[in-house]
Amino acid sequence: MSVITTRKVVEGLSNLVLHVYMESDGVSGELEDYILLAPADLEPPLKPSPSLRIQRVWFSSVWFDLTLKFGGIVPMPVWVLARDTGTEWDFTRFGGISDYNTVPPADKNGNLLISTNGFEPAGSQGSLVIEFRKP
Repeated sequence: MSVITTRKVVEGLSNLVLHVYMESDGVSGELEDYILLAPADLEPPLKPSPSLRIQRVWFSSVWFDLTLKFGGIVPMPVWVLARDTGTEWDFTRFGGISDYNTVPPADKNGNLLISTNGFEPAGSQGSLVIEFRKP
């Protein structure tokens, strides 16, 4: 089984910083709509809407790309993190990225999902840090 370790680095009333480490076992395959964070994981737990806002992202990987998505009946991709880069994306200048999927509103579940491309081979590994603003 591939290793996916998620740890809250900081969690306050209005912010959250999440650290994720991923390593492929070479057998389990790609991650497809893997739930990285659910509203119930927060303190205090949030309702699915309004959703968290992604403020900043740091990502580094070996051999794979990662897509961040907001959950729903049809998950909505919001940002692609490219392989073999180690950089920061800062969305604070415009208030962050949130779940803009509003049709239908009942479709939202508040989950943050990830999907990979190239994660399947053994030795694929990566780290992700995401800073969120809570509603």
